[in-house]
Amino acid sequence: MLNAQKLESKEIDVELPGMNARVGTRHPISITINEITKILSKFGFSKVIGDEIETEFYNFEALNIPETHPARDMHDTFYINVKNLLRTHTSSVQIHSMEKYNAPIKIMTPGRVYRCDSDPTHSPMFHQIEGLYVDEGVSFTHLKGY
Repeated sequence: MLNAQKLESKEIDVELPGMNARVGTRHPISITINEITKILSKFGFSKVIGDEIETEFYNFEALNIPETHPARDMHDTFYINVKNLLRTHTSSVQIHSMEKYNAPIKIMTPGRVYRCDSDPTHSPMFHQIEGLYVDEGVSFTHLKGY
């Protein structure tokens, strides 16, 4: 009761500027992806972002994943309809890039991917980043930065 009486007797200047609200911080996964893309950019890789909804062709067939492979089953892949699905990896972005560009190709493909994992230790959505370097005379030495 005393606090209420104190507040009533106190004058409050409603025209004073308010305090800034804290906006928050970046998520650790976002920080990690940004750091990796910065490093790969220094090595000459370009970032390519692809669609999260993909066709069976780009997600499986173009990568030589046979129709009988378990990853293509309904219990491993989120199918939207007969031909479309949530991508299970970012490799499909590489296929689109190789169709669009000629060698040399030097790309990184960060993004969210989706898999129907039924155990509690796995998330159905996670982040992945891949790199693709296509050119004549390229070896793993080039990927080390030498």
